[in-house]
Formats: sequence, C-alpha cells, structure tokens
Amino acid sequence: MDDPQVTWRLGRWIARRVSGTLTLTWSSGSITLAVIAGKVVAVHGIDPSEVALELGFGPIGYPELLAEARAVARHEGTGETQAVGAAKTVLQRRLRQWITDPERELEIDDAEPEAIDGPTVSLAHALVELLLADDDASLTHHVLPDLGVLLRRSPSFLELYAPLRLSEEADLIVAKITGQRTAVEIASRSPHGQEEVIRLLAALVVTGMLEPVPVASSTNEVDILERSPMLEEVTRRRLPIRWLLIAAAVLAVALVIGTLFTLRGRAAPAAPADGQWSLVVDMGCEPQELRRVLQKANQHPKDLQAMRASLDQSDPCWRLVWGRFPSEDAALAAIDRIPAGYARDGFTPHAIQISGAAGGES
Repeated sequence: MDDPQVTWRLGRWIARRVSGTLTLTWSSGSITLAVIAGKVVAVHGIDPSEVALELGFGPIGYPELLAEARAVARHEGTGETQAVGAAKTVLQRRLRQWITDPERELEIDDAEPEAIDGPTVSLAHALVELLLADDDASLTHHVLPDLGVLLRRSPSFLELYAPLRLSEEADLIVAKITGQRTAVEIASRSPHGQEEVIRLLAALVVTGMLEPVPVASSTNEVDILERSPMLEEVTRRRLPIRWLLIAAAVLAVALVIGTLFTLRGRAAPAAPADGQWSLVVDMGCEPQELRRVLQKANQHPKDLQAMRASLDQSDPCWRLVWGRFPSEDAALAAIDRIPAGYARDGFTPHAIQISGAAGGES
C-alpha cells in the first residue's frame, strides 16, 4: 500500500502557515518552493519557458517560474493575475507527479525566504483545486489510500477552511468529521457521491485542515451540524457535487493574488503585532448559529475570524471576532468603529483576550 505519511507531513506544515523552503522530490524530478506564510513566492526546478508556452507566448528568459510569469505579463500586455495563474497550472502538474509517485520525498528548510514584489500563489488553494478536480481518483488514492483512517479537524480548522469559501454542501460534509469517524464513514453519511466526498476529504488532508489519526487517538468532538433540523432540507435539495469544482473555479483568480494585494481601506484598526485583545461580534452554539458564523467569516476573511469559544474540543460554541488590539480598553474604544453588518443584530459586542499574536485557534 502507498504510504501517505509524506503528503500528510506536507499538510501539517501548510496548516502551520509558516515560512520556509520546500523541496519535493520524486522518481523523475524535483522542485523547490519558497513559501512565505502559505504563499509560494518562487518556484525552482521547472523550466520557466513552460509558463510562456502555457500563455501562448515566447519565453522571456527569467530563471525562475513566477518571475518569468510576471515578465511575460509585462512584455505581452496580459494581466499579472492571468500570467501567475498559468504558472500555478504548471506548478500543479508537478504537484500531481509528486503526490502520485510512491518514491516521493519532502525536505523542509524553515529559513525565511526572500520576499518578492508581485502576486504569488497560495499553496493550499493550488492543492485544494488540484484535488477537487481529481476525477479519476489518481490523487485521492495516494493521499487517502486507506479509507478506514479516522479524520479529525485540525485545531485551527475553521480559520483555515473559511478562506476556501466552499458551499453549504461542503460545510455539511465537514460537519460529519468528528474525530470518531473514518473517511469511508463520513462519505457514506453524505447525500453526495462517495468519490466526490473523498476528493474533498483528501484535499483538506493534503492541506492540513484535516488530520488522519490512529484509532486509539480518536476524539470526542461533537457533531455540531449533523443534528440540525436544517440538514434534512439541505439534503433533500441534493445539489450536484460539481459545486466543489465551481467553487474552485471561482477561486482561480483570488488564489494567485497573494500578499501583494492586501485589502485596501481595511476597516479593522491597526494594532501592534503583539495585540492580545479582540471584539466578539457574534456567537453561536447551535448548528444553524455556527453556519451563520462560518458564512460571515467566509464573506469577510480579511476582517472576521471564527474562533472556538474554549479550548475544550467538545464545546460546540464558536465566536466571531473582529480586530486586534493591544489592550481591553483599546478594544472597547473601537466598538463604535465596527463596520455595519459585522455584528449580529441584537448582539452586544464585547472584548475578549485571545491567545498569541495571530489571534487564531491553536
């Protein structure tokens, strides 16, 4: 049986959203990716002329893939997003070769790569898009060769999952991931086709949002959405599973923008990097409330973040938080500046102390 441990290791590294250099080696090739906070800023080991050919132009001659993509965009007058999107497609071909080769290897150098001035490629989005389009299961088989493996959400699952902006149907599938169910059990409980569900699970595993665990390590996570009375109505609609691929297509432009194009005029006030306080603008414990919190986080991923209400994994309550502040007083003083629509009607925003500078679930 193909050993998926190397791909799982890559997923765990991606989920940390740290910076470093990845060297992916397989029987017929090798590539090196410079990654800053989840964004690929440079790709070595691929002939840069491939991106020019992908766009239908002649090569410019830069030695690195993304630099060549940006140069082609400038020289030919095409958009940088389109050019870097072509580079992403070229990169995905190599990622496919690496994932499907049983001799794959992974080396990680945690040294901070040099930043670049230009659009980048989200490694997580590139992998999710690649796995969701895996119609022949050639990739999913290598990521999840044993469908009897237990799956659980990573501690920062919602923080990682929300930016994907998948549909409600995807939310309902991942709601069945309790840490006590195997991949095949999760798929069998879904009204969607098993192959499509397994593709989604594999995409979330290879990006570290889901963690395969030994049977003895299963958790007592509460299946917070499955008992929802709304589930039956959503299930009856049985929308085509192609929503996964449609969602991936919608992301095709956004996933290559990278850190260059930050949200201008962001409403959340700036705070020191060590800010430990935030404002809770919504909260919920029931399934329909969690769905509302997640949808808001999906709609405003730069400003809003869903965070578990406690460190207890069995606690079904989640908070929606806005802003980062150096003190409780600074947070309370910003309540009047919360953008319209962020706070739920009738909900009284309040300050909470969060753990770590990132303010995320850990």
